[in-house]
Amino acid sequence: MNLREHLELLEDPRNPSGRRYSLISIMLLLLAGLLAGQTSLKRICLWGKSLSREAKALLGFKDNLPWTSTLSILLRRIDVAQLESIFGAYVRGEVHEDERHLALDGKTLKNSAQDTVPAVHLLSLFLTKAEGVISQIRMDNGENEITTALRLIEMTDIEGKIVTGDAMFSQKKFAN
Repeated sequence: MNLREHLELLEDPRNPSGRRYSLISIMLLLLAGLLAGQTSLKRICLWGKSLSREAKALLGFKDNLPWTSTLSILLRRIDVAQLESIFGAYVRGEVHEDERHLALDGKTLKNSAQDTVPAVHLLSLFLTKAEGVISQIRMDNGENEITTALRLIEMTDIEGKIVTGDAMFSQKKFAN
C-alpha cells in the first residue's frame, strides 16, 4: 500500500456537511510542506498556495487550498494514536523482510513546555534501514524512560528484531 492508501484509513473527525477539502489532501499538504522544510502551519499554507496548479492537483486540490485555521482545527481533532499507527504501518510496509534492527530512543519536544505544563517527552522505536518510526509513546508525568520503554515494547511486535538503545536500557528487564 502506498501512503495515500494508508491515509484513507484515517478517520475524518469533521462534520460531513462542512467538509470543503478531503482529509487525504490536507494530510498530504501537511506532509509535503514539512518535507519541503516548512516549519509552521502558516508557512505550509503559504508554501502550498505558491505551488503550481499541477502540483496542487497531485495533492488532490482543485482550486483553493485551506487556510491555517482550517489546518489547526483539524489537527486538534485528529486521533493522534490512529495517525501514528497508520504511519507506523506505512513504514513497516515499506521495509524489506530482512529488516531486523530497531533503535529505542527518547526525545523531549522543543518548546513543548509552557508555564505549568511540563515538556512533552516521547519514546520511539525506529526502523534504522527504513529510517522511520514504527511506534512511539508519550511518557507520563513522573514516569521514567525505563518503565515507558517497557510499555512501548509490550505494545509493539518485536519478535525476531534486535532492539538497541542508550545504556540506561541495558537492564535484565529488557533482555527477556
